[in-house]
Amino acid sequence: MLKITFLPDKKNIEVNQGTTALEALERAGINIDTPCGGKGICGKCKILINTGITTATPIEEELLSEEEIKKGFRLACQAKLFKDTIIEVPSEIRLDFKGVFSSNLKGDIHRIKKNFALDSNLKKVFLGLEKPSLDDQRSDWERIKDGLSLKKIENISNLKISLPILKKIPLLIRKADFRVTVTICNDEIMDLESDNIAKKSYGMAFDIGTTTVVGYLIDLGSGEELSAVAKTNPQVIHGDDVISRIGFTQQPKGGLEKLQKEIVITLNEIIRETTQKAEIDKNNIYETVIVGNTCMHHLFLGLNPIHL
Repeated sequence: MLKITFLPDKKNIEVNQGTTALEALERAGINIDTPCGGKGICGKCKILINTGITTATPIEEELLSEEEIKKGFRLACQAKLFKDTIIEVPSEIRLDFKGVFSSNLKGDIHRIKKNFALDSNLKKVFLGLEKPSLDDQRSDWERIKDGLSLKKIENISNLKISLPILKKIPLLIRKADFRVTVTICNDEIMDLESDNIAKKSYGMAFDIGTTTVVGYLIDLGSGEELSAVAKTNPQVIHGDDVISRIGFTQQPKGGLEKLQKEIVITLNEIIRETTQKAEIDKNNIYETVIVGNTCMHHLFLGLNPIHL
């Protein structure tokens, strides 16, 4: 194994001989700009090799000046490592995946002006249930359905409930003194919670762009936008455009799975940050809408985009 040191991070990792500097950077968690996706076309991934310098490849001789090569500059996507190496990563090629913007909507910059009604399939209904007695021996499930009927919820007879939710009913409703909030989506009970939290119902709207991912936290009751966060799409390290990313998915080392994992992690980070800013519980997010171009949809869902 080779010892690779990255400066100015002073980060050390071990890699096998023949690993490219770009692969080593990814393993070290250091993200750099590779507009062509590491194909050796753009010449943007210039790094400085201080110790353990490699012989320049024909592509590097074409894309780097003779002076740069003499100083020790190489392309991260081309330079293969065969000895312990110290690599300096210039600040100008680094990518910062911190939030592009974030807002708790103290201003109006990110507020969506709208004059349309919400079309949510979700309902949260508070029930103050009658307690069991010798004269009232209905099952807990029947008691809940009767309570929903009194609230004018339609199609009670067709209402479905999963086994995990059914299992939590007996203990939960008694701990809550028979005051519970039922969450219904279409014709299925999604959750059962203590006390009256019928107004705590939220959704996320995501726009997955090729370079930027934006998430909006929405109150499903009022339609109010509570907070917004945008981040750089982490897939940019594999190429600026969708063609480069489609090419990356065809790598034998799980390229598609890697791209999917990266975008899912980013969406979860946005959920965490938006809910923290709005000071709400992320468990009260019940609906999500995601938009993006066809390639972004495929990568999010883990579908092979090669034939797009």
